[in-house]
Amino acid sequence: MVLALIWSIRIQERGMDRKILVITDGLALKEEAFKYAEGLAKRIDALVVILMLLEPGEGDGRLRGDMELAGAQSQAIESLMEYVNELERAGVEAEPWLRIGDPASEFLKFLAGVGRFQAIIWGGNGAVIQEKSRGKQSHWLFKVKDHLDCPLLAPERKDK
Repeated sequence: MVLALIWSIRIQERGMDRKILVITDGLALKEEAFKYAEGLAKRIDALVVILMLLEPGEGDGRLRGDMELAGAQSQAIESLMEYVNELERAGVEAEPWLRIGDPASEFLKFLAGVGRFQAIIWGGNGAVIQEKSRGKQSHWLFKVKDHLDCPLLAPERKDK
């Protein structure tokens, strides 16, 4: 709570009422999403908030056991700080966030607690904003996208 208050005061002091959220449910961000967020933040003078969502449990892409979760958490924090440092070197203010749990639930709780964003940028792998394909179940982000009050973007590399 105190950290959130300090962050809020710091943003108000700098006049930064614009925020861009970059999210991923893995330990890395796609380069296209990262560069897009950096460019957009510079254009609209916005804070970039990077949110990594880790899912404990069994099954594909989930973390198994306390040791694997602890290792992933440590790796996520290291990655987040690298992204924040790179943005700050480019002149863009950034804040790192890490949430562990069901990605859809943690994402919606995060949005409810942190406030509004000018844009949300998907930084994970795959085209998850589209409906399920080839009999696969829809990604959690596709299931919650209709609850968002700002654009959801998924930058892709342009082939020349």
